[in-house]
Amino acid sequence: MSPAPKTDPLYLAMVGLLTAVSLGAFALGWFVDVDWLDYRRGALVLSLVAALGLFLRARPVGRWVSMASGIAIVLACGLQLAWTVVRGAESAQQLSFAVTQSFASGMFCVGGALVLDALFPAQWGRHLLFGLLGSVAAMIGAAGIFAVIGGLSLDLDESLLGGMRLPGSAILLVAGLGLLIGARLRSDPFPDGNEPFFASEELRDRSGLAAALAVLLVTMGATLLVWRQVQEQNTRQLTLALDDSMRRLASALAVDLANAATLLDGVRGLFAASQHVDPDEWLQYFRQLSLFRGDQGIFLVGYAAPLENPPSATGSHGQAPLAARSIDAWPLDASGRMLPTVYAVPDGSAGRWAIGLNLQSIPVFAEAISRAETTMGPVVSGRAEFARYRDPESRTGVIVALALGGHGEPTARTSADQIGVSGFAYCALDIRQMVAEAQRESAAGLALRIVDDSPGPAGSALFESTEFDYATPFQSMTRTFGGRTWTISAQFMPDKHHVIGSRNPSVVLVGGFFAALVLFAVTWVLTGHRARALHLARRSNRELVRAQRAQQAVTDTAKAGIITADMAGNILYMNPSAAGQFGVDAQEMAGQSLECLMPERFRQAHKDGIERVASGGEARALGTALEMAGLRADGSEFPLEILLSAWTSENQIYFTAFLTDITDRHAAQLELTRRAQELERSNADLEQFAYVASHDLQEPLRMVASYVQLLARRYRGKLDSDADEFIGFAVDGATRMQNLIEDLLAYARVGRSGMKPVATPLRASAEAAVAQLQESISETAAVIRIDLDGGVMAVPGQLTQVFQNLIANALKFRGADAPHVTIDARREGPDWHVRVADNGIGIESRHCERVFAIFQRLHTRSEYSGTGIGLAICRRIIDSFGGRIWVESTPGKGSIFHFVLPQSGSQA
Repeated sequence: MSPAPKTDPLYLAMVGLLTAVSLGAFALGWFVDVDWLDYRRGALVLSLVAALGLFLRARPVGRWVSMASGIAIVLACGLQLAWTVVRGAESAQQLSFAVTQSFASGMFCVGGALVLDALFPAQWGRHLLFGLLGSVAAMIGAAGIFAVIGGLSLDLDESLLGGMRLPGSAILLVAGLGLLIGARLRSDPFPDGNEPFFASEELRDRSGLAAALAVLLVTMGATLLVWRQVQEQNTRQLTLALDDSMRRLASALAVDLANAATLLDGVRGLFAASQHVDPDEWLQYFRQLSLFRGDQGIFLVGYAAPLENPPSATGSHGQAPLAARSIDAWPLDASGRMLPTVYAVPDGSAGRWAIGLNLQSIPVFAEAISRAETTMGPVVSGRAEFARYRDPESRTGVIVALALGGHGEPTARTSADQIGVSGFAYCALDIRQMVAEAQRESAAGLALRIVDDSPGPAGSALFESTEFDYATPFQSMTRTFGGRTWTISAQFMPDKHHVIGSRNPSVVLVGGFFAALVLFAVTWVLTGHRARALHLARRSNRELVRAQRAQQAVTDTAKAGIITADMAGNILYMNPSAAGQFGVDAQEMAGQSLECLMPERFRQAHKDGIERVASGGEARALGTALEMAGLRADGSEFPLEILLSAWTSENQIYFTAFLTDITDRHAAQLELTRRAQELERSNADLEQFAYVASHDLQEPLRMVASYVQLLARRYRGKLDSDADEFIGFAVDGATRMQNLIEDLLAYARVGRSGMKPVATPLRASAEAAVAQLQESISETAAVIRIDLDGGVMAVPGQLTQVFQNLIANALKFRGADAPHVTIDARREGPDWHVRVADNGIGIESRHCERVFAIFQRLHTRSEYSGTGIGLAICRRIIDSFGGRIWVESTPGKGSIFHFVLPQSGSQA
C-alpha cells in the first residue's frame, strides 16, 4: 500500500494553503467590494471539495471518497462548460452553481485528476497524467494572476481569459501545484516491502519539478508579453480601421446632406425662374429628377409659405393666392404666425400627409427656419420624429431647409433682410436610411450612435444601432452639418470585428500556453527520468551493500557449515560453523584443497567428479544430499551430510557446499528406531491385553448379570423392598458394565482393524445407519431427510457407525416435538463437508468441545442413558480418515454436527 500524503509535508502544506486561500478569499469578499477580488459561493464549495479530495487521496480509507469528490467537481464544472458551449456564456452564468468559465476549466482538470488517480493503476502512467492535469490547472491560475496584475483580463479577450479574478487564479495555482507535488505519491513502480517507500526519495529531490515549473512560468510570462504586444498592435489596427470607417461614413452622410442642399438650390432656381409655380409645374419639375428611391435618405420635399403676408392675386412670383388653395395649417401656433406646407412631393398618399404642416409651430423646424431666414443658405434641423406629424411610416430624421428670396437673390451688397423671404423649401431625410446607405457605400459594418450636440431643441440621439454596446470600447468624432454639430460614436459589430481584427493574439496566447505545457511535460519527464535513474542507482548500491552484509551475516551465523571452492577444488570461503565442525581456522583454510577435509577413501571420487564437471559432463552430486565422513584436524572422522551446488561467474564455475554434522542425528535415529520398536511391541502387548482383559471381564460379568437377573425374577416381591431395590441396582450395574466394556472395545478397535480407507458413498453409509436405527425411529416418530451425493475416502462400516451415533444422539436428546434430522453435504475444494442437523435440546457453547471427550456426560443417567463414548468414537474415526469433526448448537433449538472428509476419486 502506498504511503499517505502525510509523508510529504509540502504536499500537506499545499492542501492546507488551498483551504486557507478559499476561506480567506470568501471572507474578504464580505468586507472589500473590488472587481478583481470577486469570489462566488460556488467557487468556495468546489475549492473545499477539491481540498478534501487532495487530502484523502492515496489514503486506504479515503481513496474512494477522493474519487467521489473528483466526480462531483467534474459533474458541476462539466455541466457549466457544456451549457456554455450549447447556450452561451451569459446563459451559463445564470445557473445557480455557476463560476467563471476559466475557473470551471481549471477545476475540471483538478476533479478529473482525482478521478483518474483513483481508477488508473500506476503502470498506466497515472502519475504523469495527474501531473499534467495539475500543470494545466496551475497554468490557468498563473495566467489569471499575470493577467490581473498586468491589467490584461478585465477588459480584453474575455473568451480566452474567461474573466479571471485574483482569488480564483490563486486557488487554481495552488491546487495545480498540489497535484504536481503529489503526482508521485502513489506511483512507485518498484515496491519493496523491506525498503522505505521509493517515492519518498523523489519527494526529497524536487529539482525536476522545480525546473519544469520554472520552464512553465518563464514560457507563460513570455507568451503573455508577446500576446500583450500583439494585442496592442491589433488594437491599434482596429482603431485605425474604425477611424477610417467613421470618416468614410461621415463623408457619406455629408454627401446625403449636400445632395439635399443641391436639390433645394434647384427648387430656389425654379421659383426664381418662373413667374407662376403652380402645382402642375411643381410636380412636373420633380418628375424630371430621380428622387425617392428606396435606398435614398430624402423621402419628402416640401414648400412652405407664410400666411401672415400673403402674396397678391397674381403673386410676386406668379403664385396663386394661398387662400385659393384651401390649405388647413396645422398645428396652430399661439403667436399666430403660420408657415404651412403648400407643395409636397412625392405626390399622392406618400406626401399628402405633409400638406398644411405648420413648420413655425414645431420648435425643431422653427429653429431651422429661423436660421435659414438669417443665413439664406441651407441649414439642418435637430432631430425630428415625423411619426408625430402624420408620417405613415413613422420615420425619424432631420430636415434641410432653404429660404426663398422675395425680390431676388442676396449678393455681397445685399442682405437677406433687404431681399425678404417669400417662403421656404425643405427636404425631409430619414436618418436610418441615410446611415444604411452610408454603411453600404463605406462597407464599414459599424454599430453607431449619432447625437446632435448643438444648442437648442435637439432631443434624444439622432440614431443608435441596436448592436451598440456601451460596455464595449468605442470611438467618437464630431462633424458639423448645416450649422449643427453631430457627435458620431462607432464600434465594429462583433462579426465585423473578427473579420477586420487580427487573430494573431488568440493564436499567440493559445499556442504559447500549449508550448508552455509541452515544454513543462518534456522537462518534467526528462528530469524525472534522471532523478529516477539516480535514485535507482543509489538504491541498487545500497541494496548491493546490504545484500553483501546480509549474506556475510547469514553465512557467518548459519549453523550449517558453508564452504565455497573454485573449479580446482581450492577453498575460497569457509564460515565459522564449518571451521568448528572440522576443528580448523577458517582464514588459514583459504586457498587449501578440499581433500584435506575428507578421508582418503573419498578423495579419488572427489577428483573424478571435478574433472567430469570441468569437461562438461554431468554433475551427479549437485542438488542431492549426500552422507559421507568428514576428517577433523585431529584425524578423527564424523558423519557429515553435504548438499552441493554449482554457480557461474565470469565464465568460471564455482561450488558451494552446505555441510551438516549429523552425529547427533545418527544417535537420534538409533534412539528413535529403538523406541519405535519398543512402542510397537508395547502396543501389541496392550492390544492383546485389552482383548484378553475385555473377554475375561465379560465372561464373569455375564455370569453375575445372569444370576442377579435370575434372583430378581424368582424372589422379586418375596423379600422386603430393600432386597428388591438392591437386586435392581446389581442388575443395572452389571448391564452398564457390559455396555461400557463393549464401547471401550469399539473405541480401542478404531484405527486397528487393518482396513484401509476406500471410496465410500455418503448416502449408502447414512441409509445403512438409518436401517439399523429403524426401531428407534419408529418409536420416536422421527423424520430423517438424507441429501447426500458425494463419496469420501473412509472405511464403510466405521463411516456407518459415525452416522449411526449422530442419528442415535438426535433421537435420544430430543425435545418436545418429534425428532427431525437432516443430513446433507457440500463440496469444499478437495473435501466433502457433511452436516447432521437436528431439532433436539441443543448444547451450550461452552460444552461443544467437551462432548467429544471420552466418558464425558452432560446429563445424569436418570435423564438420559449411555456411556458417554459415542461422540468420542466418532471423533476418533473421523481423525483416522484425515478429517475433522465439530458441533454448532443453540440450547433449545437443536444442534448441527459437522465433519469434513477427503473426497473419493469418483462420485458415488
